[in-house]
Amino acid sequence: NAAQWAIIAPFSLGKKSDPGQTGREPRLFVEAVLWIVRTGAQWRELPAEFGKWHSVFKRFRNWVRADIFYRMFKALAKGADFEYAMIDGTIVKAIALAKAQKGDSLQAIGRSRGGITTKILALTDALGNRVDFCLMPGQAHDLRETRSLLQGLNAGHLLADRAFDADWL
Repeated sequence: NAAQWAIIAPFSLGKKSDPGQTGREPRLFVEAVLWIVRTGAQWRELPAEFGKWHSVFKRFRNWVRADIFYRMFKALAKGADFEYAMIDGTIVKAIALAKAQKGDSLQAIGRSRGGITTKILALTDALGNRVDFCLMPGQAHDLRETRSLLQGLNAGHLLADRAFDADWL
């Protein structure tokens, strides 16, 4: 959609106005990433029309490190008004090789009764479309990041379970 692309295009790394190497066709690159996400395929299975799979993967990794996808996501969700918003958290088991390192808060990996886990805290509209999300260590309480997720939210009602039962909320 052209309107959506107009919102996220300024976040693209490798624009002609950026210093360094210019990336080829950022829109085609985003389509390649969306293809991987939709199909669940490995990077090696990326169709040749998107370019060399390893080059696309390296570019993807650079965008992830620069937090570009999250900024795009936030830009697309910005300014929406909701009658109802919903918030909930779920725990996801990490792979056996995952290991949280001290001082590395970006990993969001923790230990709970279920083993090595990550908690996904999601804020959605009434239809279940994500508005925002955050990752936390699995043992963290849902209220830990709730305030930051709700900041700037314009909703009439917030639906949540009893994990979010706090006087300030």
